[in-house]
Amino acid sequence: MVDIVSDAKIAFGLIGTYDVSNFGDCIFANIYQDQLAKRFPNAVFTLYAPTPHAADIMTLTGVKGLPDKLDGIAFPEDCLIQTGGETLSSGHSSGTYIFPLNTMSSYLRMWAGPIVAASRTATRSVIYCVGLPYGNEATMPLISRLLMSADLVVLRDTVSATRLEDRFSVGVDPVFMMSDMANDDVWQARAQAVMPNALNGKSYVVFQISQSYLNRDLRDWCDSVAAIMNATAKDALFMPICNFLNDSELLTIAAKQMRTSHPALAQRIHIVEGLPDVLATAALLSQCDGYVGSSLHGAVASVSFAKPMAVLAKSLAGKHAQTLLSAGVDVGVTDTIADLPACFQRSRATDLVERRAEAMRRAAADFDAMCATLVLPRPHRPAPAQAEIDALLAIDRQPARPLSVRIKRWVFSAMRKVPGLWRIYENRKFRKQFSFV
Repeated sequence: MVDIVSDAKIAFGLIGTYDVSNFGDCIFANIYQDQLAKRFPNAVFTLYAPTPHAADIMTLTGVKGLPDKLDGIAFPEDCLIQTGGETLSSGHSSGTYIFPLNTMSSYLRMWAGPIVAASRTATRSVIYCVGLPYGNEATMPLISRLLMSADLVVLRDTVSATRLEDRFSVGVDPVFMMSDMANDDVWQARAQAVMPNALNGKSYVVFQISQSYLNRDLRDWCDSVAAIMNATAKDALFMPICNFLNDSELLTIAAKQMRTSHPALAQRIHIVEGLPDVLATAALLSQCDGYVGSSLHGAVASVSFAKPMAVLAKSLAGKHAQTLLSAGVDVGVTDTIADLPACFQRSRATDLVERRAEAMRRAAADFDAMCATLVLPRPHRPAPAQAEIDALLAIDRQPARPLSVRIKRWVFSAMRKVPGLWRIYENRKFRKQFSFV
């Protein structure tokens, strides 16, 4: 039983990339609403994202757009919480969004804007379990100093903390508490509603991969999938998780390749049709017999549901391993495709129930500590220095170079607004890069 922190009516503004169809980014809204409502039963919530649109996979609606400039910036909520993801950065030259250079980039809209707004009003600003994408190291001291003006900053991994001069503590991602959102009967019913008919009554392992983790080695990945299927005697469910990277197109190609290169397994390979919402994705993970993929929050969900996993990371010093280590999980991550079967077996051999209990205990304890600060008197924080705000805005507004990169980003941005066209483009690209039959 979670203790009630306060029965006051507190208005929370939850900030995230809820307008991008990515399981990890969108599930934050559900987790935070669930966990905050248990501690603040009279709380009300507003969702904010860089653009005022809810992603297709969101189950919560009513997403508002974040202010694009600092002039007169203010929020009506009592507390703003930046809920996660790799968002502590700056710059218009990277990321999913393309905004006019005379406005803030998506990064600054999500963290700098709320901090500046909170410094001018009674609103509190919390940055919780957020990470940093690799980028311009010259901006790190600026970002670090501006973050000192927030009411509370907790980072999600030691790598992020080191890059920000070790000024801030590290916490455990609250998504480790995912399984706490419903009982198993509810998870099972949600999974049943979206599960392929041919998989009903069968045990399965979820497989997922995003293009940037493959390095053109789809053949090796398929061989590792086959090895895991043979070792476990389970069916395979190919399920998109990072939808904004078009996992579904790549997994469709991978399933075809699997059926051709490993014909003995062809009848045991299934694929999720369409784009399941975040709770359906979580439910399918809750009922599986393991997860093999490249999604950080696919891994976090696996821990929360006590499932074995093999997660392909780009580096063992990166976000996958570091986020799991903060929760006490030291197995299940590899940076080599060929090692996926052995990695999965090592995870199966651990006490998954104990790992789950420890991860959830740590996540809940850190979340309780964060919530406790919200009912204490507001700490004294230095106001953001205008000179440093101006310096960061100047860096933020530097356009992408060379010109060919800028043109390419604008073209891709336009194509993404037409989902059918974007799928055709991605499908052709994937087939050119990964087809080996």
